[in-house]
Amino acid sequence: MYRPKKSTLLAVLTTAATVFVPANASAETVTDPDVSSQNNESPSSVSSGLAEKADSYVSLRGDQFSVDSEAESVFSQKDLQEIENEVKAQNKMINEAKADSNLEMKVAGDSVTFWEKGPKISSSDNDDIDPYFQEGRNGIEFHGTTVRVLLSKTTINRVGAGVAIGGIWVPEPVISKILATVGVIAGVAPGGVYADYGISSIVFGAFALTAVPKRVGFQ
Repeated sequence: MYRPKKSTLLAVLTTAATVFVPANASAETVTDPDVSSQNNESPSSVSSGLAEKADSYVSLRGDQFSVDSEAESVFSQKDLQEIENEVKAQNKMINEAKADSNLEMKVAGDSVTFWEKGPKISSSDNDDIDPYFQEGRNGIEFHGTTVRVLLSKTTINRVGAGVAIGGIWVPEPVISKILATVGVIAGVAPGGVYADYGISSIVFGAFALTAVPKRVGFQ
């Protein structure tokens, strides 16, 4: 995973499918859906160690990820199947996000990125300037077998039971873990934050309550 640079737009892949929120929903705080029946535990899936190793064998072709053929000689059949399942799940999210008219898409490097539509300003030399650097932007960015959730300063200040970002439900316990790890509390955060997770942290369109971030920081 990479750390977004100040000089570039914060590009995020925000999926649109969920059992909780309409596909065209933008980021908003909403009443907590009943996630207790399906979201108390993270699913058994690709371990963090396997995910790190698998990243070298997952490539982006067009706007879809695929597992390189070389992986067959590196991983066991069981591990290879788990990796392929993760990639399929990610491609499904990409395809669903493409159907959301509230999102903009960009394919660059090793990522397909979607972010909520918003204003852009230009400097005197016509270079785009990201007006959201301090505020941050809401979204989810996918890279191979990892996922990054981004929360704006406004979202952090207003969060109640949780927040829906383009159709993905991020419950309050997950947000609290992110803020605690980065060392801030809601209402006084100096800017938007991000947190990196394994892609299997998203269960049935929502982050698992027990999901623990691998990395956190400010946007």
